[in-house]
Amino acid sequence: SDESVAIYIHIPYCPSRCLYCSFPSGIMPDNDEFQQNFCLGVEEDIAAVVQLISMHGLSVNSVYIGGGTPTSLSDKYFARLIAKAAILLDYGCDVEFTVEAGRPDTFSLEKLVIMKEFGVDRISINSQTMHERTLALIGRNHSIKSLIDAVNATQRVGIKHINMDLIIGLPNETVGDITYSVREVLDLEPDNFTVHTLALKNGAPLYDCQNKYSFIGMQEVEQLLTEIKTMASKQAYFPYYLYRQHYMLSQVANIGFAKDGTECLYNIIMMGEYGSVIGAGLGAATKILAKDGYHLSKLYLPKNYGEYQKEFKQLLAKREKMFINRYEWGNR
Repeated sequence: SDESVAIYIHIPYCPSRCLYCSFPSGIMPDNDEFQQNFCLGVEEDIAAVVQLISMHGLSVNSVYIGGGTPTSLSDKYFARLIAKAAILLDYGCDVEFTVEAGRPDTFSLEKLVIMKEFGVDRISINSQTMHERTLALIGRNHSIKSLIDAVNATQRVGIKHINMDLIIGLPNETVGDITYSVREVLDLEPDNFTVHTLALKNGAPLYDCQNKYSFIGMQEVEQLLTEIKTMASKQAYFPYYLYRQHYMLSQVANIGFAKDGTECLYNIIMMGEYGSVIGAGLGAATKILAKDGYHLSKLYLPKNYGEYQKEFKQLLAKREKMFINRYEWGNR
């Protein structure tokens, strides 16, 4: 409905930088004071979102904590973040609650238990590949075994839905390598899996050294996607959302697959621009759909921590004004 919103909470830090990554994320400092101050800022932003929801009589349909790698926070501060975000669940009915826990090297049983306790019902565990040599090449400091262990632990704890990501076209991988990775992921039976095509973007470490590696071609990417759709269909997955990026190896779409009834509501709303998304946290985006259903206004919070702190109060006022303006659009 017009009064239903999705909430996105951004944690722009990872345990290390992946070779292909062009996102403006940093390395999470192993520093208690930094993590405490960072969490205080995000908690204040979430509190402001709660106030905004209450003031405008909104309901929450989904909460998505993304990054970066939110689980790169220590157990203590991750627990604080989840507890604060869980307050948003009180403002809706059957609210979908997703956490990107993309890197198995940031997993712990304590984090999984905390997520389960506070109502997280969807978790993303991103392999990107199922080959050890590629993991080492792209700078992901975990093993295939730790990935499988993370999936199994998530299932044992009882978190309802699991998503896994794969990237087509990682350096030095062949068509056979990618097909193998897809089979291995499907064997783990996640509820959702997403297939991305590598995008060689300026800002990614890979961009400046791409001539050192081999990449599959556009035709091979397209053939692979056709084959993946067939493999997915045989195991009762169907495509439910897609999106494109600039500089992909092929101009096909990134595709999210799901088993019936497990589709991610947040992804559908965000990618299809079907509703408003309130962003909280460093670098988060707010996108407000006007009452007329056509006009979309956007606000991007600063990616720089110092700017975010300095401009925080003014940004909250801008976000509030966006909600007032959405009613004005609806009356024109």
